[in-house]
Parts: sequence; structure tokens; C-alpha cells
Amino acid sequence: MKNAPPTDIQIYGAAALLQHLGSLLTEAPGVTTAQDIECIHRMRVASRRLRAALAIFEPHLPRKRAARWQEQVRALTKALGVARDADVQIEWVRAFYQNLPAGPDRPGARRLLLRLQQQRQALQPRVHRTLSRFEKSGTALSLTQTLSPPANLKTEQFAPGNTIYQWAEQWIIQRLDEFLAFAPFIAQPEAQKELHAMRIAGKRLRYTLEIFAELYPDALKRPLQTLRKAQDLLGQIHDDDVWQMTLPELLAQERQRTLEYYGTLRPFNRLQPGMLAFAQHCHEDRTAAYAELVNAWADWENRQIWTALRQSVIIPAPEDPLHEPTSDPSPAADA
Repeated sequence: MKNAPPTDIQIYGAAALLQHLGSLLTEAPGVTTAQDIECIHRMRVASRRLRAALAIFEPHLPRKRAARWQEQVRALTKALGVARDADVQIEWVRAFYQNLPAGPDRPGARRLLLRLQQQRQALQPRVHRTLSRFEKSGTALSLTQTLSPPANLKTEQFAPGNTIYQWAEQWIIQRLDEFLAFAPFIAQPEAQKELHAMRIAGKRLRYTLEIFAELYPDALKRPLQTLRKAQDLLGQIHDDDVWQMTLPELLAQERQRTLEYYGTLRPFNRLQPGMLAFAQHCHEDRTAAYAELVNAWADWENRQIWTALRQSVIIPAPEDPLHEPTSDPSPAADA
């Protein structure tokens, strides 16, 4: 970026990267104090968007610095992700517990909530350490110093002929194809790994569309709305799958803990009904979310959401001036 004038792709990419970096840094005080769980959520999303932008524009960035930036942001995303997942689990169990009527299921649900809160508290020091390492690494300063000069050259709108549109088309089509490769697994409710992979591919496609959204002011609105709904349903299915895998282990741990502390399983017998009730709740929730996904996907295909997205970003090939189409084909051509 120092020797030659920055290209349209470098200018656009620099502005996008600094935007997501700013969103990430804004949440740092709230993440440190841990007073609002949404701060961690917003910082995690910003870090993912920053990583997505780094991947897209990496060929147009200083190679060694881009690799270091990606490494630092990845570590932060991972720590935030573990904490955020725990926050989501706590809120889910809390909602289940609060909606339970008085009865035998409440003690087990309350104990499950307590264990999750204890686990979440244990994660906070890791979040602090990782955020501190990120701040001390100089990543934010390096990104800002490197990218501010080209980003400052960004105008309000790029002309359709600029190379940024070709770059956008390449990445959007690639991410769309990766996402749609998992479409056959929607008809397979037991395909847990594939549906989870589809969720991840959907996030990558969504972040890519968001990065290039200003190039297509209207064309990407409906696909983005559709992707958010798809992510919600796929995320709900994945969360239920995780619960159904982890609850037996949590039950076994609580059983062993009770036996070691009391010398009898009698207290555990009071907890088990509520935990089993939550497992049944997750099973029913998964069934409902999967049915909604199947119906929604059929509707999206009928409305040709993905076909329209592909067509909206593909740059038409230039006409060949040397080839004149004939309006009256010869009989030989029809033979």
C-alpha cells in the first residue's frame, strides 16, 4: 500500500476492516466489567465480522501483518465464544425454570442453573486475560496505522465498473455455493454435524453480504433477512443438539457429586426429574425448530431467494463486438 496508489479493493477493504475494529473496541469496557452479557455478544459478533473481512481482503493486505491480525482476533473470538455460549445456556435454563409451575421439576432445574452460573464465573478470568493480551499486542494500533490512509480515500459510492464489484461477486458466489452445498441435509433431521456446518456456512455468507451490502443497496436486503431467519433456526437446532449430548454427562457429574458429599443418592433423586424434564423440553424444541426450518426452506426455494441473490451480483459478460447475432438463422444451422 506504500509504493503504489491503493486499489479500489484496498480502499473498500480498509474502510470495512476499520469499521468492524471500531465496533469491537467499543465493547471492551463492558466486556471487562461483565455487567451486561450483551457486550460480550456484540464484541464476539464484531470480532467475527473482522475476521471475515480479513479473510476476504487478505490478498490485498500486507501478508505478514494480516496473518498476525488474524491470529490475534481469532484468539479473542474463541474466548468470547465460550463465554457467550455459557451466557446463552444460562438464559435458556433460566427461562425454562421461571416458566415451571411449583412441583418436582423445579429443584433440578434450579440446580442446573446454579451449575451453569458457576461454570460461567470460572470463564471470566480467561476473557479478561485474552482481551488484555489483545489490547497489549498492538493489533488495533497496527490495523489503524496501516489501513487509515487507504480508508480515508473512500468515497460515498463506487462506480459499477470498479474492480471491487468483481471481488464482491467472487466472494458472494463462493460463500453462497458453500452454504447451498448443505441444502440436501435439510431433509435429514438426524444430520446434526451437517446442519451445524450449514449454520456456520450461513454465517460466513451473511457476513460477506454485510461487508458488500453498500454496493447493492436493495438487492441484498431480502437475502440477509432470510439468512438471519435460517441462522436462528439452525442455531436453535444446534443448541438443542448440544444440550441433548451434554445433559447425560451433567446428570452423571451431579450424581457423583451428591454421592460423595452426602453418601446417599436421596438428594439427587430430588434433582433428577427437573433435569430430565429439561432434556424433554430440548427434544420438543428441536422437533419444532426442525419442522419450521423444513417449511421455511421450501418457501425460500419457491420464491427463488438464492437464485435471485446469485443473479443480482453476477456482472454480465461484455458483448463480443466481432460477433453479430443473426436474426434469420440458415437451415444448415437448424439441422
